[in-house]
Amino acid sequence: MKEKLPLILAVIFFGIVISNTIGQLNKRIKTYETETKTQTERIEELKTENQNLKNDIEAEKKRADARVEQRLANEKQIAYKPPVKATGGCEQYRDMVSQYDWDINTALFVMSKESGCNPNAISRTNDHGLLNK
Repeated sequence: MKEKLPLILAVIFFGIVISNTIGQLNKRIKTYETETKTQTERIEELKTENQNLKNDIEAEKKRADARVEQRLANEKQIAYKPPVKATGGCEQYRDMVSQYDWDINTALFVMSKESGCNPNAISRTNDHGLLNK
């Protein structure tokens, strides 16, 4: 039995070493599991945050597109002047009006409203002529 004692002690020693090693490995496994769980949760948070940012960007794009559309619509309203047709005998004054830096159709329209294209017209305020207001 004495001869087997060193063998028994060696087996016990290696058993203790293996037990400690297994304990340390189990601690590491738990640490890695905890870290993995934390990292997985963080990845999910980042995915959610990323999706929220994408949604915010898309919403901002839509708002920007709407602002551009509104500006374009406003510019079209400003840039587009529908033609104003003069009425009655105002056409005879077209050449005269074209000598000035005016919109001809608008000037003829105003002329028709103010004097009825009558060069002898007199307004209530005693203004005379085609454009008498």
